Amino acid sequence: MKWLKYKQDINNPYISEDSLKTLAKRIMEVSNPEHFKQVVEMSIMNNWKGLFFDKIDLKTTGKLVIKNKANLYDD
Repeated sequence: MKWLKYKQDINNPYISEDSLKTLAKRIMEVSNPEHFKQVVEMSIMNNWKGLFFDKIDLKTTGKLVIKNKANLYDD
């Protein structure tokens, strides 16, 4: 998975199985495949250590739709 590789590359990997299970649960609750892909891309592009699902509109049509642009670069 692209996100897990990125986390390893920045020396900030998920350490426990519980943290991965929590991440998976969160993804299932608040995202869909296209939305998740965009969240990962945005997070990597901005060198964020976390996934910020609220930064990208869930009702996407395949185009990147950034919500709350004023706070986009806040880490």
